[in-house]
Amino acid sequence: MERGAWRNKLFLPLLDKVGCLPNLPSPSDEDFHVKRPDQRHFQGCCKEFFWCLCDVEKGIARDELPFAMTTYHTLARPMLEQMLSWYIGVQTDFSLSCGKLNKYFKNLLSTEDYRCFVSTYTDGDCVHFRRAIDTAMGLFHRTACGVGAALGFVYPLKDEEGCARYLAWIRSTTTPPIP
Repeated sequence: MERGAWRNKLFLPLLDKVGCLPNLPSPSDEDFHVKRPDQRHFQGCCKEFFWCLCDVEKGIARDELPFAMTTYHTLARPMLEQMLSWYIGVQTDFSLSCGKLNKYFKNLLSTEDYRCFVSTYTDGDCVHFRRAIDTAMGLFHRTACGVGAALGFVYPLKDEEGCARYLAWIRSTTTPPIP
């Protein structure tokens, strides 16, 4: 207890009946602040986002909604959320937390960016799903370009363009399944 290595910085003892706890600093969420990415993590996030969206679109085209939804919500959207976190980090000099599961996005993003983010959630309708994907791609592009410019990273525009061409091709060669 003397070293305090066992606690995170948000620890706040409510009651010390026997007076055994050392004098602790005030609670702080600094352990949970958005961390500055390096070029490798930035590129990896971008590539994962685009690659997974291609899989999502294939799932929609094949009428495999469970696969498409799971891939979208567990692989693609987390990359969008990571980029939004870095975007917020860049704007705040990486001095705050987005909260558990990004619960503070509403307060930290612009009204327009938050509105776009919310519209990336989707239901089981393929038209709505594709609209959510397009919105996610636009929001990702805007914020990733901002993060890349601020941190001196190269945005992988060719990867994005390849993903967009692939999505357009899939959509032009298939008819969305009827729910």
